[in-house]
Amino acid sequence: MGKSSQYQKKNNRKGRACMLAFSDLKTGIRKVWPSAAVMAVLYIGYWIIMMATEGHAAPADRLPVLYLAALFFSFSVPASAYGYINDPSDGTGYVMLPLPSLVKFGVMMLVSVLVIPFGFYLAMYLIDCCLTLAGGEKGFAGMIWEEGGTDFISFWSDYGKICLYQSAFILGNIVLRKHKIALTVIAMLALHGIFMGIFRIEEMRGGILYILYAFVTPVSIWVASYLAFRRLQFS
Repeated sequence: MGKSSQYQKKNNRKGRACMLAFSDLKTGIRKVWPSAAVMAVLYIGYWIIMMATEGHAAPADRLPVLYLAALFFSFSVPASAYGYINDPSDGTGYVMLPLPSLVKFGVMMLVSVLVIPFGFYLAMYLIDCCLTLAGGEKGFAGMIWEEGGTDFISFWSDYGKICLYQSAFILGNIVLRKHKIALTVIAMLALHGIFMGIFRIEEMRGGILYILYAFVTPVSIWVASYLAFRRLQFS
């Protein structure tokens, strides 16, 4: 009877976690679509300008623009989808959900770091392909995966960088009550300025400081985000 009860509780927990993930994803998409639309329109505007000026943006020219659009969009996702979690009134319901903190934090990471940003990242590639086909050789010249553009490794590498850079905005969304994106951008620029200006990280690729900045720091921020998230459970 004891084992059966534990098994049932485990299944119930999995079911609640799946329902939470689906609910958060549905709500998150509804909240972030304006930001996604703005970035998509700006990218289409880039194509229109190329068409109007009879320019020919090669894959190597478009890839940085596409990457920045996906990166800036990812910065807005945590505050847009989960901006309410540290609000004393609106966030109480989420904090009191009958699930462990780790599960709720995992769902938040799944939705705001992986699913929504990757969906937009992939959509931008599809938009680029459609615009390239629509313009023929005008505007956008050549598919994004052709020479000078992306390949399998760079596609996933760029997406990985987006996830790492976005880590600061996960923490900022949990810690800050107001102006979450703006204040996080300021803090991120200050950190970037210290590492680039004082330590000159760009000149030390592969060195210990570069590894600390590029990989250890984002992971540490995710850990700090979880610890900050756990504190919400007792506020």
